[in-house]
Parts: sequence; structure tokens; C-alpha cells
Amino acid sequence: MLKYRNFNKILELATTIISNYGHDIGEILFQPSKGNVAFGCDKENWAFTLTTFARIYSKKFGVDIDKMKEKLWGDNYYDTKNKRWYTEPTNEEGEKLKSSFCAYVMEPIIKLSRSIIEGNAEQMNKIFTSIEISLTLKEKERTGNDLLKLVMSKWLNATDAFLEMIAMHLPSPKAAQKYRVSHLYEGPQDDEVAASIRDCNPKGPLIMYVSRMMPTTETGPVFAFGRVFGGTLSAGQKVTIMGSVYIHGKKDDLFIGKVQQVVSMLGRL
Repeated sequence: MLKYRNFNKILELATTIISNYGHDIGEILFQPSKGNVAFGCDKENWAFTLTTFARIYSKKFGVDIDKMKEKLWGDNYYDTKNKRWYTEPTNEEGEKLKSSFCAYVMEPIIKLSRSIIEGNAEQMNKIFTSIEISLTLKEKERTGNDLLKLVMSKWLNATDAFLEMIAMHLPSPKAAQKYRVSHLYEGPQDDEVAASIRDCNPKGPLIMYVSRMMPTTETGPVFAFGRVFGGTLSAGQKVTIMGSVYIHGKKDDLFIGKVQQVVSMLGRL
């Protein structure tokens, strides 16, 4: 229960900080039961949302996934003896009940972690079977923290959790750029550049934000890594480059260049 309270306190603090800075946080920001909060360890490459565990337990309890997410957070307690859900930490007999988050999310993770660190092969293999994790002969040679990192990244892969949250909770560029254009572009909001950004128009003027310059070699060409907000980028295209101190309407830090080639960067599978 202490772990749940600590997590909840952190979420409340984060929400308060954002509210104090005047952002419209809406009603569902930082609500784990909505699947928009991930728990985990970035260093070890594992993370999960309550959606992850809701999929597992929805079949067991015969509950819809969305309803299961609600049950796994907040004041929800399941009595395994009476097979009933409660909103209080005790049942009719006065017996103490564990919060569903602690019982069905944290405890399985802790149990798996301890079995690996302690080298309890029997319990470890039993858990591997239940969570449908299989290891190669080479992977089975690992032990301790090395094995734990491998298993957790296989079971609760951070990339899967973050990609799910991005797909389910972030607005598409077409929706987002309509209300973000004033923050992205300092020029007139009724000109063709603003319209290209607002509509994500591939046929409009090219607008690309370069977030990083990446050298290929010490003396070789430099890749400009960034995001296209409007228009289309192609090799051989002449572009206007506005430096970091460029001010709209002036000519300082303004250059004309040519795109030598266009490269798409992909992460490891």
C-alpha cells in the first residue's frame, strides 16, 4: 500500500506543478486508470501502463479491459476468498485486503525480481511460463541483475508502453498543429506559412524545425535532424535557413542553402 501511496503522491505533485504554470491540464492527465501514466525503469528498459496488466486480468476476472484499468488503481480491493471487489480495505469479516495495484501489479513484479536475484530456478521458471517468457540457451546462462534486466525488458518492454501511450493519448499532427501554430511560427498567423503548418499541407511552403546537427565524420557533411511541419522536403531543393537568432522580417542569420540528400532514420527493432 505504501508503494501505491508514493506513486499517487508523485502524480499529484506533478499535476500541481503543471497547474501552477498555467497549463490547461484537462481532466484525465496523470490518471493511471486511463492508461496515460507509465511506471518502470528507463535505465533497465522496462515500463508498463495499467493497460498492460488490465489485458492480463480482464480474462481472469471476466471484466472489460477499460473497467479492469479502473479496478487496478485507487481504492479498489479484491477479496479472493469471497471473490468480491471492495472500495474499503476490509471485508465484512474485518479482514484486511490489499489494494489491487499492490496485489496484482507490484507483487508479481517483486516476486519475479526476487526469484531471479535469489536464483530460485523453480519459482523463476514457473513465473516465466505464466507470463509467457521464453529464453534462448545463451540467455539462460545469465544470472542476477543481468538476467533480471533481460526478462523485464522482454515482459514489460518500455518501447511498447511508450508507443502505446503516444498512439492512444497524443493528438495527431493534423489535430495538434491547428492549435499549436501560434507557438511554432512567429510570423503572421494568416499567411501561407501559418496555413501550411496549421493544415499539415504537403503542397504548401516547406517548414522544418531542425533540432540537432549531426556530423557524419570530422570533415564530412552534416545531417540536419528535424521534423517537417508543412510542405515536402526533397533532395536538390533550395531552402531558406533561419538561424537561432533570426527575427521574423529581418535578414540577420538568414541563408539560402541546398538539400543534398534526404535520409530517414530508424531505431533498432
